[in-house]
Amino acid sequence: TDVQRQSEDLDNRVIALRGDLAAAEAELAIQLSENESDIRDSELKQHFAQIEEERWQKGEFVQETSKRGIRVTEAESELARATHKYEQMPGLEKEGFVTKEQVEEERIRKVKAESELHLAKLDLETYEKYTAPKEREQRQADVRNAALEVGRAKQRSAAREAQRRSSVDRQKGEMANTETRLRDARTTLENMTIRAPSAGLVIFGDARNPWEDRQIKV
Repeated sequence: TDVQRQSEDLDNRVIALRGDLAAAEAELAIQLSENESDIRDSELKQHFAQIEEERWQKGEFVQETSKRGIRVTEAESELARATHKYEQMPGLEKEGFVTKEQVEEERIRKVKAESELHLAKLDLETYEKYTAPKEREQRQADVRNAALEVGRAKQRSAAREAQRRSSVDRQKGEMANTETRLRDARTTLENMTIRAPSAGLVIFGDARNPWEDRQIKV
């Protein structure tokens, strides 16, 4: 009958929907795992960016500044020695203790010391005024961007989770509706079924009027 066919179709539909629901729930579980991994990775990158900024500020910046400062100190000391020695050369030359060539060598040494001090100071100033601020800002930007990425990762994860949960809820709703229709169809089919109280023949018609046998059906 039509009711029986409907019941069978609904039964098959429930079986299919159970499979779809299981798949949707599995996809949700996978999505939750991927979300956790994505957020953890973004937080780890943020942590690394913070460590790198601190390492640069407390390590590399201090070392580079100190190295350039020492170079300036050494150049100042070398210039002081060269200047002092060169200032003595005219008197020594006059007394015949040194030659003009030696005086010229000391003058050149003094000029080189002055040049080295100028370059050392310029290097320190350039690093403190331009290079260090640029590197500091870059590392601070890395920290800010990493923090923003953590937020974006959480937003993406929430959106994907909501989508997966919506799919699960939709499958559950459809399956619940189909199961209700299946129960109603089975109830209708049960109500349409007539069961004999005992074994025997079912006769449709009036057996007491055999002349109307055309109306009798077994």
